[in-house]
Amino acid sequence: MPIERIMAVPAVYRGELFGEIVLANSKRDYTEDDSAAVTVFANLFALAVYRMRALEELLKAKDSAETASKAKSEFLANMSHEIRTPLNGILGMLQLMGSTPLDGEQQEYLLAAMKSSQRLTRLLSDILDLSRIEAGKMAIHEEVFEIAVQRDLIVDLFAMEAGEKGVGLDFFIDERMPSHLIGDKSRLQQILFNLVGNAIKFTDTGSVRVDATPLGLQNGLLRVLFVVQDTGIGIADDLLRIVFQPFTQAEDSYTRRFQGAGLGLSIVQKLLRMMHGEMAIDSGEGLGTTVYCSLPFKLTDSLHSHEEQAEQAESLRKDRPLRILFAEDDAVNLMAGQRLLEKSGYIVATAVDGHGAIMRLRDQEFDLILMDIQMPGMDGVAATRAIREGKAGQDKANIPIIAMTAYSMTGDREKFLAAGMDDYVAKPVALAELQTVINRVMVGMNSAV
Repeated sequence: MPIERIMAVPAVYRGELFGEIVLANSKRDYTEDDSAAVTVFANLFALAVYRMRALEELLKAKDSAETASKAKSEFLANMSHEIRTPLNGILGMLQLMGSTPLDGEQQEYLLAAMKSSQRLTRLLSDILDLSRIEAGKMAIHEEVFEIAVQRDLIVDLFAMEAGEKGVGLDFFIDERMPSHLIGDKSRLQQILFNLVGNAIKFTDTGSVRVDATPLGLQNGLLRVLFVVQDTGIGIADDLLRIVFQPFTQAEDSYTRRFQGAGLGLSIVQKLLRMMHGEMAIDSGEGLGTTVYCSLPFKLTDSLHSHEEQAEQAESLRKDRPLRILFAEDDAVNLMAGQRLLEKSGYIVATAVDGHGAIMRLRDQEFDLILMDIQMPGMDGVAATRAIREGKAGQDKANIPIIAMTAYSMTGDREKFLAAGMDDYVAKPVALAELQTVINRVMVGMNSAV
């Protein structure tokens, strides 16, 4: 068909051509009004195409971001596992060495190695936690805990460092404070660890004091004020605004006196926001520093204290020591863990994978299983599910199982508990911490019978 009349209108949006709308062979000549009307449709067409392409690009970017985020999370999980596993072996061997006869010089070397290993452990946790917080992967895990136990952990952890510097360290709990609270005790430990660690680091003379005081109930939650006060070097007014930035320190040069990655206050601030807490700092150069942190906690009924749990657990094994099945594929961790447990009075049998653990359990009687997660052949999660299904015998299906693993990312604990495990300890594991968990599980098991 021959073309007698034609009108072409470009479809343009934001200066970009998306096509043309072409009309032809009208019975009359095209007018300016025709052109104006078609231009409206052309503009709408261009806008629709633009939005469709923008949406496609947005979806592609979203998919790419999710893929990158998943890859980052998997990388962090793998790095966490690969670093924590040998670090657990190092700390286990150091704890084992500490239980042998040592002269004064050897004891000094051992304490220095323990201190360095603990600092490395905390640095690893801080870096991973900062990454998880910024990626929105950090979750708050609520559980019942005893505030006095948290105090003792902090004091015991920093007593040697404070003593070496001649700095006093005190932690006071107000007599009105309930003995038990419900909240994320691990995050509370992390907050106090960073604040007390900073206070001791920057204090050469004088003391560091921590106070925990209940402020009162609000919407059914008890708000607790933690105050960490030191007599250290203080922070100049112009530097207060930067100390909350990651990897930033008030002193920044090759000649700086104080070690650290500059993550402490940044992580504390981010954790407090997640836990609906508040923070304030009062400091001046040469005048020391006081940090105020308030956090909300749920209240709970009176429960067994840490000491009562230990006493009950001890009474449970007065007639005979606990028989523990320890499943672990790393040879160094297996040896260190087995010997530490045996030195603590437990009877220990071992397995190097999930299949071996099930076979051992089928043939022998045990009171408790310590289960690693990543093992060849059958991992700890699969082994736990098989045990709960009665694969080692129906009479063994309810045996207490504690995950003892280098997996410590958000959701790992919940995943292991959902698989049927009774409790969880993240590597590197301190013997005192492990004994506390064992006591808690065994007392709970005995109470349920």
